[in-house]
Amino acid sequence: MKLDGISPSEALEVATILMAGKLKLRIFYQALTNMKKQYAIDLLKKK
Repeated sequence: MKLDGISPSEALEVATILMAGKLKLRIFYQALTNMKKQYAIDLLKKK
């Protein structure tokens, strides 16, 4: 999935974070499309 405003390297970081935390992965995939980008940005800020 492509999220506008998220670079390929940031997308890889987000994927790594999501795979490390199964609950985070579940939340991401159940979120509405417009919320996925914000969730990804929030994950990057918290790392």
